[in-house]
Amino acid sequence: SAVNLYDKAGTSTWPITMVSYIYVDKDISSKDPETAALVMAFINFLLSPEGQALAVENLFDPLPPELIAFANEALATITLPPNTPTYVFETDTAPYTGQGEHVVSSKRQSFATYERVVLQEQVAALEAAVAALAVTPSEALNARVVTAESNVDDLREKYNKLVEDYNSLKEEVDDNETYQKIAIAALVLAIVAMVIAFVAVLLVQTREPRPIASMSTRDRKKSHTIEVSRAEANPTRTDNI
Repeated sequence: SAVNLYDKAGTSTWPITMVSYIYVDKDISSKDPETAALVMAFINFLLSPEGQALAVENLFDPLPPELIAFANEALATITLPPNTPTYVFETDTAPYTGQGEHVVSSKRQSFATYERVVLQEQVAALEAAVAALAVTPSEALNARVVTAESNVDDLREKYNKLVEDYNSLKEEVDDNETYQKIAIAALVLAIVAMVIAFVAVLLVQTREPRPIASMSTRDRKKSHTIEVSRAEANPTRTDNI
């Protein structure tokens, strides 16, 4: 080729240039139709805007439009096997046709991909089970002992708390019973005092003076003084003097 890409002038050029080529026979009619269709689909994807975007993401320069047009013209001259299907690419959801047999979709997941995901999950579960079985009996027993000790400590704390609550309630009940007993005793004493006072009042009111003859001199003087005082208070009863 007359095109020279080496040692180009300029500060932003690279002295060595790598160009990727795809070589395809002009006659692939002897190939399997499905294989030939996949080869054509792969080249068409590389020349598509999506394929050129992937080249840029991988630090390649995209092809100029005129070179893409030249490549498409060359693809059109290839002789394909009879009944070669044409693959299409689904970049946006295409109802119904997107599920076709010869559709390469970036929107859908193949069964093979789904099956690989399921197998990976199953392998991870089996690895976890094997790791659990690899634990020695002593380690498993120690783990159970630690768990049991922790449970015992929790139960002991709960028991001690219940005992404290019981003792506190018992003290309150005992105090209440003591207060009740004191109150009842005070009430009984008050009733007894009232009864005594009432009896004393009755005795004072119903008691009669003793005869003077049976009184001592001192009692007679007291009685005489009392009778005189009564007589002075009641002049009509002078006959008692």
